Amino acid sequence: MCCRRMRFAHSRRRSVYDSCGNRWPCRRGQVVLVVGVKLDSRRAARGGGLVLNEKEEIIGVVTTGAYCPTLDKAAALCSIDLECAVKPGDRVLLEAGAAKLPGTVEKLPFHHAGTVREKLTC
Repeated sequence: MCCRRMRFAHSRRRSVYDSCGNRWPCRRGQVVLVVGVKLDSRRAARGGGLVLNEKEEIIGVVTTGAYCPTLDKAAALCSIDLECAVKPGDRVLLEAGAAKLPGTVEKLPFHHAGTVREKLTC
């Protein structure tokens, strides 16, 4: 089980615990994978929140998140432990306060239809 060895410290306010209840300190030089997550709702996850797999085991931390008007949904970038690597299409949960927001791992960039700018004609 890869998440037993999760070693993230996501916040100065509290420590991260793995699925066994063990506290893990932050480690320098840990190899992580940055993935994009498209959330199912418009509510955004904020940096420092935990990323959980479907079994609700800690697999990473949210780096940044915001509402995306072009997608009409929220999106986030997450640092995932390489041992717990996820693929596009995998379902994850992102913590946003007391709520757990469901989302799907997506291939980056999120918007594939080119530009969203309107072309002005004179």
